Amino acid sequence: MKKTILLLILLLAFSRAYSAVKLSITNVALSDSQIYPGESGTISFEIKNLDSSDLTNLRIVSSSLLTMTPSTIYIGMIKSGESKFIVLTYSCPLNLQSGSYSVSVEARYDDGGEQLTSQSGSTVKVMQSNNLIVENYTTSLLIDSTTNFSLTVSNEGNDVFKNIFISLILPNGFIPETGSEFYISSLSPGESKTFYSNIFVEKDIEPQSYQFSLEVQSNSYSISSTLNLLTVGEPKISINSINLDPKLIMKGATQTISCQIENLGSSKAYGIRAELLVNDEFQGIKSENLGTLDREDITSAIFEIIIPQSQNNIEGEIKITYYDAKGKESSVTESISYQILSADGSALYITIGLIITAVVAYVVYKNLKKKK
Repeated sequence: MKKTILLLILLLAFSRAYSAVKLSITNVALSDSQIYPGESGTISFEIKNLDSSDLTNLRIVSSSLLTMTPSTIYIGMIKSGESKFIVLTYSCPLNLQSGSYSVSVEARYDDGGEQLTSQSGSTVKVMQSNNLIVENYTTSLLIDSTTNFSLTVSNEGNDVFKNIFISLILPNGFIPETGSEFYISSLSPGESKTFYSNIFVEKDIEPQSYQFSLEVQSNSYSISSTLNLLTVGEPKISINSINLDPKLIMKGATQTISCQIENLGSSKAYGIRAELLVNDEFQGIKSENLGTLDREDITSAIFEIIIPQSQNNIEGEIKITYYDAKGKESSVTESISYQILSADGSALYITIGLIITAVVAYVVYKNLKKKK
């Protein structure tokens, strides 16, 4: 008897569950069963009222880790035996990891005050999208100097990269003082990592564009790219020597003062101007525009002044002003100090007499020392 009652209860429960499915979802189809991040597809299906009465308040609700559009559709009434064709769009976010993702649709409706549901769906496979991006790297290096070079690697794919090896291959004359190989154990989607290396550029490198090779490898991915960089130099003017013509400076005479200048820097010097900075009583040519000077080149600045009678000395300096390619101004100075002789040469005679006297005294001293 108990077994009979239990069987009747189970049959009633099954009958009730079966009778609850009054709306069918059939002919489920995907436009694309495999997509990459950023791509989209459609899921279509047919719903049909299997009941002998109309069903009300019908709405279709979708759910997935993919983005569903629209997520809800309100239909309202569906008559007995009526069918409707529904199309929804699914799209894959850029950072969604690869794998299989379900797309489920649920029909919710009312029947005589009772809320019922029917469900169906399918599966979409999200493909692996490997995408390592090299960006924000240092674009210029200073010649004959060390530059702190940096580059950033970003994972713009949808999977975790593991065991990433990065090799920066430099041309001759570029010396990575702190290494040119880097390692990342793991880089998640959307994550970035910045690396640094002190790179010294030898002086004989020309200021121009150069290319560095970059090799990036991981367990499942590898890329080769080229980095375009510009080498930038700085001029450095030096005053090598200062010459007088004539050698002895006489009052009332015209005096030439010349200096040899050299560019010891790593790039061309522009707008070079040489100035003789002395007392205003010294009249003549006290400045000269020398134009440009390539690195390791030499030129001369020549000044010509008239020595006034009132001056006994020339005290001042020679100043060289110049610019680099970016318009940065620099300068170098050299102090000068010269004695001026009188017009009759008395100062010269006195000087010569003192020299002769000193020489004679030295000779006498040496002879006396030998006799002893």
